[in-house]
Amino acid sequence: MTNQEAGFWILAIGLLLCLSAIVILIWDKRRKYKYKESVMGTVISHKRCHTDTGHGSISYPCAVVEYEADGRKYQCIQRYSMIYYNSVKRAEYDWEIDEKYGLHCYVTSRCRNHVDPVRDWFPVGSAMEVRYVPGKPRKAYCGALRSMRLVVLILGPIGAGICLLGALLMLVPA
Repeated sequence: MTNQEAGFWILAIGLLLCLSAIVILIWDKRRKYKYKESVMGTVISHKRCHTDTGHGSISYPCAVVEYEADGRKYQCIQRYSMIYYNSVKRAEYDWEIDEKYGLHCYVTSRCRNHVDPVRDWFPVGSAMEVRYVPGKPRKAYCGALRSMRLVVLILGPIGAGICLLGALLMLVPA
């Protein structure tokens, strides 16, 4: 295989990664617009949700919200756009929710104000907005949808770097 052939295939792989990043970005933006209807739900309980990271399971607090749509009652679990576990020396609170509805857990022993974020910020009986797909009220979320931004931020630059490598390899004489 010549340098030009290898460079072409490497360039093609890089373009495929860049195209994948663009498709994921468009899909991520469009899915948010499906949830057109909204209703106010009521927090009925709290629970710990778990997500697998590949390095183990992470546990975080969530509210369980009951809402009524199309004459029927449904439940959904509060979602966060991202869950961040940060290790810091000092933090004012051990849990915070940022402006993009990301949940931050500060792993520190010197925290001055320990809070149970869900029970303190969303007590049982409080109202929370629930967004759902018209005609499919079971398909709903409260809080925020998880963003695919991190995947796009990883795939895009890696794809661009591979494209550059392939283009440079195509320029090298055999």
